[in-house]
Amino acid sequence: MVRPTLVIRTEQLKAFQAGARAGFEEELEAALRRFWPAQCEDLDPDALRVRVRDGITAAAREGFTTRRDIYRYLNLTFFLGPGFADDERYPWARETLRDASLDSGAKLDRLGTLALTGRSE
Repeated sequence: MVRPTLVIRTEQLKAFQAGARAGFEEELEAALRRFWPAQCEDLDPDALRVRVRDGITAAAREGFTTRRDIYRYLNLTFFLGPGFADDERYPWARETLRDASLDSGAKLDRLGTLALTGRSE
């Protein structure tokens, strides 16, 4: 018995991906409002969405692509500020992100520790 083959057109795949991304953005927005209420207080929904999208783009540029890594990176942007990776107040951030010996999880672990201690190793 021959079964029909399911064919997904490019347009359908793009629509599915856009829907999945929008859902992820909404999850991130809710989590950020919950865990960073003071930082989100003055952001209307559109401004928070822009901040989340910018954060996702910045995370991807640094090589962070998993949901967990993107969420952790966004937390750093709320703790240290957007653009922290290039901020001269945090030279350790750029050094950590450029360290090819570290995988993404180790980079985020180090960034989190250094952000909390306020100093470099």
